[in-house]
Amino acid sequence: MKNSTHEIGIMLMWALLLTLSSCGPSEEQLRHERQQAEQQRIEQEQAEQQRIEEEQAEQRRIEQEQAEQRQKIAYMSAINSVLQLDANTSNISDYTSRAAAMRNIEITQCPQDFAVAYLDHVHAWEDRAKIKSAQNELKEYGGLAAAAGLIATLTDSDSTPFSDYVEAENKLQALANEKIDEIHRTWQLVERTAVSYGATLPH
Repeated sequence: MKNSTHEIGIMLMWALLLTLSSCGPSEEQLRHERQQAEQQRIEQEQAEQQRIEEEQAEQRRIEQEQAEQRQKIAYMSAINSVLQLDANTSNISDYTSRAAAMRNIEITQCPQDFAVAYLDHVHAWEDRAKIKSAQNELKEYGGLAAAAGLIATLTDSDSTPFSDYVEAENKLQALANEKIDEIHRTWQLVERTAVSYGATLPH
């Protein structure tokens, strides 16, 4: 009887041990849980990295917009300054002096398209000033040689384009009219470019 009881006790003990061992996670389960945890960690790190990158991209966008706004204001201020200084040259009656004053206006702080447009306008005035000087010389001294040289330069011609005073006078006036048209045309481009940058045209 005692032996039977003892055997029953041993069997119960083994049954309990088997039950306890079967209740714990297997190695495969543990490995799977570790993999899941690692995957979650990686996903969290990736999500955090993406969040940081998005924040950095947004910050760069804001900084870019601010830089562009500052540049726009700087351009507008520089253009307004050029327009005002140019308006002041309208009080200069001598064409050569007026063209020289326009040439001395600082345009390096302006946007390139405006600077090029204004420089073309200055060139038109400089040519007009040369023609005016030749007209004055022709009128006062009969300077056919000076007029011939200027006309040859402006028309890219080596030959003298006239044979007498009247012809020279007419040719110079025709060139003067062309330059007046060019002055108006280039100034219109200056104004359009200035307005595109938000500048205020002088009255």
